[in-house]
Amino acid sequence: MKNEITPNLFSFATSELSQDAFFAWLLSWANTDADPGLKAVALDLLRKWTQNPQLDMEGEQPVQIKRQFEKIDLLVIVNEHYAIVVEDKTETAQHSGQLQRYKAAVEKHYPTHHRRFVYLKSGNACDFAYYTVEKEPAAVEQEKYLVFKRSDILKALEQSQSTNNIFSDFKSYLQQLEDKSSESIEAKSGYSPLQLQGFFMRLEDEIRPKKAGERIRYTWHQVNSANHFWAFTFGWRDYDGYQLYWQFDIYLNGKTPNRLVCKAHVQDEQKVVKANLKSTVLH
Repeated sequence: MKNEITPNLFSFATSELSQDAFFAWLLSWANTDADPGLKAVALDLLRKWTQNPQLDMEGEQPVQIKRQFEKIDLLVIVNEHYAIVVEDKTETAQHSGQLQRYKAAVEKHYPTHHRRFVYLKSGNACDFAYYTVEKEPAAVEQEKYLVFKRSDILKALEQSQSTNNIFSDFKSYLQQLEDKSSESIEAKSGYSPLQLQGFFMRLEDEIRPKKAGERIRYTWHQVNSANHFWAFTFGWRDYDGYQLYWQFDIYLNGKTPNRLVCKAHVQDEQKVVKANLKSTVLH
Protein backbone atom coordinates (compact mmCIF):
# COMPACT_ATOMS: atom_id res chain seq x y z
CA MET A 1 0.00 0.00 0.00
CA LYS A 2 1.59 3.25 -1.08
CA ASN A 3 1.86 6.22 1.27
CA GLU A 4 -1.06 8.61 0.99
CA ILE A 5 -0.85 12.36 1.54
CA THR A 6 -3.13 13.21 4.44
CA PRO A 7 -5.04 16.52 4.60
CA ASN A 8 -3.24 19.25 6.53
CA LEU A 9 -5.35 21.25 8.97
CA PHE A 10 -3.45 24.49 8.25
CA SER A 11 -4.06 24.26 4.51
CA PHE A 12 -7.60 25.21 5.47
CA ALA A 13 -6.95 27.27 8.62
CA THR A 14 -4.81 29.91 6.92
CA SER A 15 -5.97 33.08 8.70
CA GLU A 16 -3.95 35.07 11.20
CA LEU A 17 -6.50 34.12 13.88
CA SER A 18 -5.74 30.45 13.23
CA GLN A 19 -2.03 31.12 13.60
CA ASP A 20 -2.71 33.10 16.78
CA ALA A 21 -4.54 30.06 18.15
CA PHE A 22 -1.66 27.75 17.26
CA PHE A 23 0.97 29.84 19.04
CA ALA A 24 -1.29 30.37 22.06
CA TRP A 25 -1.76 26.59 22.17
CA LEU A 26 1.96 25.88 21.70
CA LEU A 27 3.15 28.34 24.35
CA SER A 28 0.64 26.86 26.81
CA TRP A 29 2.69 23.66 26.81
CA ALA A 30 5.27 25.49 28.91
CA ASN A 31 2.84 24.95 31.82
CA THR A 32 2.85 21.14 31.66
CA ASP A 33 5.17 18.14 31.32
CA ALA A 34 2.56 16.08 29.44
CA ASP A 35 4.55 16.36 26.18
CA PRO A 36 8.25 17.09 26.83
CA GLY A 37 8.87 17.82 23.15
CA LEU A 38 6.23 20.54 22.99
CA LYS A 39 7.32 21.99 26.32
CA ALA A 40 10.89 22.24 25.03
CA VAL A 41 9.76 24.20 21.95
CA ALA A 42 7.60 26.53 24.06
CA LEU A 43 10.51 27.20 26.42
CA ASP A 44 12.89 27.80 23.53
CA LEU A 45 10.55 30.38 22.00
CA LEU A 46 10.01 32.13 25.33
CA ARG A 47 13.75 32.27 25.99
CA LYS A 48 14.36 33.80 22.57
CA TRP A 49 11.52 36.30 22.91
CA THR A 50 12.44 37.37 26.45
CA GLN A 51 16.12 37.47 25.40
CA ASN A 52 16.85 35.43 28.52
CA PRO A 53 18.53 32.09 27.67
CA GLN A 54 18.36 31.05 31.35
CA LEU A 55 14.58 31.55 31.64
CA ASP A 56 12.78 28.80 33.55
CA MET A 57 9.18 28.33 34.61
CA GLU A 58 8.14 29.34 38.11
CA GLY A 59 4.90 28.46 39.94
CA GLU A 60 1.91 26.35 38.93
CA GLN A 61 0.82 28.51 35.94
CA PRO A 62 3.93 30.42 34.85
CA VAL A 63 2.63 31.30 31.37
CA GLN A 64 -0.60 33.24 30.92
CA ILE A 65 -1.80 34.06 27.43
CA LYS A 66 -4.25 36.82 26.58
CA ARG A 67 -5.71 37.11 23.09
CA GLN A 68 -6.86 40.44 21.69
CA PHE A 69 -6.04 42.33 24.90
CA GLU A 70 -6.13 45.97 23.71
CA LYS A 71 -6.34 44.42 20.20
CA ILE A 72 -2.92 42.79 20.63
CA ASP A 73 -2.77 39.42 18.85
CA LEU A 74 -1.09 37.68 21.79
CA LEU A 75 0.03 39.05 25.12
CA VAL A 76 2.15 36.48 26.96
CA ILE A 77 2.82 36.98 30.67
CA VAL A 78 5.71 34.84 31.94
CA ASN A 79 6.41 34.29 35.65
CA GLU A 80 4.55 37.57 36.36
CA HIS A 81 7.85 39.11 35.34
CA TYR A 82 7.78 39.44 31.53
CA ALA A 83 5.05 40.87 29.30
CA ILE A 84 5.57 39.80 25.67
CA VAL A 85 3.59 41.45 22.87
CA VAL A 86 3.34 39.16 19.85
CA GLU A 87 2.13 40.79 16.63
CA ASP A 88 1.32 37.93 14.29
CA LYS A 89 1.31 38.37 10.52
CA THR A 90 0.75 35.94 7.66
CA GLU A 91 0.11 37.73 4.34
CA THR A 92 -0.55 41.23 5.66
CA ALA A 93 1.67 44.06 6.87
CA GLN A 94 1.62 46.29 9.93
CA HIS A 95 -0.48 49.39 9.48
CA SER A 96 -1.90 52.57 11.04
CA GLY A 97 0.67 52.81 13.83
CA GLN A 98 -0.46 49.57 15.47
CA LEU A 99 3.01 48.60 16.71
CA GLN A 100 3.37 51.87 18.59
CA ARG A 101 -0.15 51.59 20.04
CA TYR A 102 0.51 48.09 21.37
CA LYS A 103 3.71 49.27 23.02
CA ALA A 104 1.88 52.12 24.71
CA ALA A 105 -0.90 49.79 25.91
CA VAL A 106 1.40 47.26 27.53
CA GLU A 107 3.52 50.00 29.10
CA LYS A 108 0.33 51.38 30.66
CA HIS A 109 -1.03 48.08 31.99
CA TYR A 110 2.26 46.37 32.89
CA PRO A 111 4.60 49.18 33.99
CA THR A 112 6.66 46.97 36.35
CA HIS A 113 7.13 44.04 33.95
CA HIS A 114 10.05 43.55 31.61
CA ARG A 115 8.39 44.25 28.28
CA ARG A 116 9.34 42.50 25.07
CA PHE A 117 7.93 42.94 21.56
CA VAL A 118 7.89 40.30 18.81
CA TYR A 119 6.90 40.70 15.16
CA LEU A 120 6.00 37.17 14.06
CA LYS A 121 5.98 36.70 10.30
CA SER A 122 5.17 33.33 8.73
CA GLY A 123 3.95 34.33 5.26
CA ASN A 124 5.33 36.18 2.26
CA ALA A 125 4.81 39.92 2.15
CA CYS A 126 6.78 43.10 1.81
CA ASP A 127 6.04 44.86 5.08
CA PHE A 128 7.91 48.09 4.82
CA ALA A 129 9.02 50.44 2.08
CA TYR A 130 12.24 51.39 3.83
CA TYR A 131 15.06 49.09 4.85
CA THR A 132 18.37 49.94 6.45
CA VAL A 133 21.75 48.37 5.77
CA GLU A 134 21.22 46.09 8.79
CA LYS A 135 18.50 44.34 6.72
CA GLU A 136 15.83 44.84 9.36
CA PRO A 137 12.55 46.56 8.53
CA ALA A 138 13.04 50.16 9.59
CA ALA A 139 9.50 50.64 10.94
CA VAL A 140 9.76 47.53 13.13
CA GLU A 141 13.30 48.36 14.15
CA GLN A 142 12.24 51.84 15.23
CA GLU A 143 9.62 50.36 17.59
CA LYS A 144 12.17 47.82 18.93
CA TYR A 145 10.26 44.72 17.85
CA LEU A 146 12.16 41.47 17.42
CA VAL A 147 11.53 40.24 13.87
CA PHE A 148 10.86 36.48 13.95
CA LYS A 149 10.50 35.17 10.40
CA ARG A 150 9.26 31.87 8.99
CA SER A 151 12.81 30.50 8.87
CA ASP A 152 13.22 31.34 12.57
CA ILE A 153 9.94 29.61 13.41
CA LEU A 154 10.91 26.49 11.48
CA LYS A 155 14.30 26.36 13.15
CA ALA A 156 12.62 26.38 16.56
CA LEU A 157 9.97 23.79 15.62
CA GLU A 158 12.45 21.42 14.03
CA GLN A 159 14.19 20.90 17.37
CA SER A 160 11.22 18.90 18.66
CA GLN A 161 10.47 15.27 17.88
CA SER A 162 6.89 15.56 19.16
CA THR A 163 4.40 13.48 17.17
CA ASN A 164 1.44 15.66 18.14
CA ASN A 165 -0.76 15.94 15.03
CA ILE A 166 -1.46 19.68 15.38
CA PHE A 167 2.22 20.45 15.86
CA SER A 168 3.26 18.21 12.95
CA ASP A 169 0.66 19.74 10.64
CA PHE A 170 1.77 23.31 11.37
CA LYS A 171 5.45 22.48 10.93
CA SER A 172 4.71 20.66 7.66
CA TYR A 173 2.55 23.54 6.40
CA LEU A 174 5.28 26.13 7.06
CA GLN A 175 7.89 23.92 5.40
CA GLN A 176 5.71 23.65 2.29
CA LEU A 177 5.44 27.45 2.13
CA GLU A 178 9.20 27.75 2.52
CA ASP A 179 9.93 25.15 -0.17
CA LYS A 180 7.48 26.59 -2.71
CA SER A 181 8.73 30.14 -2.11
CA SER A 182 12.30 28.98 -2.70
CA GLU A 183 11.59 27.47 -6.12
CA SER A 184 13.10 29.31 -9.06
CA ILE A 185 10.80 30.87 -11.65
CA GLU A 186 10.96 29.93 -15.32
CA ALA A 187 9.49 32.43 -17.76
CA LYS A 188 8.61 29.78 -20.34
CA SER A 189 6.85 27.39 -17.99
CA GLY A 190 5.12 30.01 -15.82
CA TYR A 191 5.16 30.31 -12.07
CA SER A 192 2.87 30.30 -9.06
CA PRO A 193 2.16 33.25 -6.73
CA LEU A 194 4.39 31.68 -4.04
CA GLN A 195 7.27 31.35 -6.50
CA LEU A 196 6.83 34.98 -7.53
CA GLN A 197 6.72 36.14 -3.90
CA GLY A 198 9.91 34.19 -3.23
CA PHE A 199 11.52 35.87 -6.25
CA PHE A 200 10.52 39.30 -4.91
CA MET A 201 12.03 38.48 -1.51
CA ARG A 202 15.29 37.44 -3.15
CA LEU A 203 15.20 40.65 -5.19
CA GLU A 204 14.87 42.57 -1.92
CA ASP A 205 18.15 41.03 -0.77
CA GLU A 206 19.86 42.24 -3.94
CA ILE A 207 18.74 45.88 -3.77
CA ARG A 208 19.11 46.49 -0.03
CA PRO A 209 21.66 49.21 0.77
CA LYS A 210 25.27 48.29 1.31
CA LYS A 211 26.46 51.37 3.23
CA ALA A 212 25.69 52.16 6.88
CA GLY A 213 22.99 54.79 7.20
CA GLU A 214 21.79 54.38 3.61
CA ARG A 215 18.06 53.88 3.07
CA ILE A 216 16.29 52.49 0.04
CA ARG A 217 12.57 52.71 -0.59
CA TYR A 218 10.76 49.83 -2.26
CA THR A 219 7.66 47.70 -1.90
CA TRP A 220 5.84 44.86 -3.61
CA HIS A 221 2.22 43.79 -3.56
CA GLN A 222 -0.66 42.42 -5.59
CA VAL A 223 -2.58 45.00 -7.62
CA ASN A 224 -6.30 44.33 -7.79
CA SER A 225 -6.93 45.74 -11.23
CA ALA A 226 -8.92 44.12 -14.04
CA ASN A 227 -5.87 42.03 -14.98
CA HIS A 228 -4.65 41.24 -11.44
CA PHE A 229 -0.87 41.58 -11.49
CA TRP A 230 1.98 41.83 -9.01
CA ALA A 231 4.04 45.01 -8.79
CA PHE A 232 7.53 45.63 -7.43
CA THR A 233 8.39 49.34 -7.08
CA PHE A 234 11.89 50.64 -6.40
CA GLY A 235 14.37 53.38 -7.15
CA TRP A 236 12.30 56.31 -5.82
CA ARG A 237 13.90 59.68 -6.51
CA ASP A 238 12.71 63.28 -6.02
CA TYR A 239 12.84 65.37 -9.19
CA ASP A 240 11.36 68.84 -9.81
CA GLY A 241 8.39 68.36 -7.49
CA TYR A 242 7.75 64.80 -8.62
CA GLN A 243 8.71 61.43 -7.21
CA LEU A 244 10.01 59.15 -9.95
CA TYR A 245 10.22 55.39 -9.53
CA TRP A 246 10.46 52.14 -11.45
CA GLN A 247 7.86 49.40 -11.29
CA PHE A 248 7.93 45.78 -12.44
CA ASP A 249 4.45 44.62 -13.46
CA ILE A 250 4.26 40.81 -13.55
CA TYR A 251 1.12 39.04 -14.73
CA LEU A 252 0.17 35.46 -13.93
CA ASN A 253 -2.65 35.10 -16.45
CA GLY A 254 -0.35 33.76 -19.17
CA LYS A 255 -1.60 36.34 -21.66
CA THR A 256 -0.49 39.84 -20.66
CA PRO A 257 3.24 40.47 -21.14
CA ASN A 258 5.28 41.57 -18.14
CA ARG A 259 6.64 45.10 -18.27
CA LEU A 260 9.01 47.56 -16.62
CA VAL A 261 7.45 51.01 -16.17
CA CYS A 262 8.91 54.36 -15.13
CA LYS A 263 6.28 56.27 -13.16
CA ALA A 264 5.85 59.75 -11.73
CA HIS A 265 3.99 60.52 -8.51
CA VAL A 266 2.98 63.98 -7.34
CA GLN A 267 0.81 64.76 -4.33
CA ASP A 268 -0.94 68.04 -3.53
CA GLU A 269 -3.65 69.00 -1.08
CA GLN A 270 -6.45 67.78 -3.35
CA LYS A 271 -5.31 64.60 -5.02
CA VAL A 272 -2.55 62.20 -5.92
CA VAL A 273 -1.61 62.08 -9.60
CA LYS A 274 0.25 59.17 -11.15
CA ALA A 275 1.50 58.95 -14.69
CA ASN A 276 3.31 56.30 -16.71
CA LEU A 277 6.29 57.92 -18.36
CA LYS A 278 7.75 54.93 -20.12
CA SER A 279 6.83 51.29 -20.46
CA THR A 280 9.07 48.47 -21.64
CA VAL A 281 7.73 44.97 -22.32
CA LEU A 282 9.85 42.28 -20.69
CA HIS A 283 10.40 39.11 -22.69
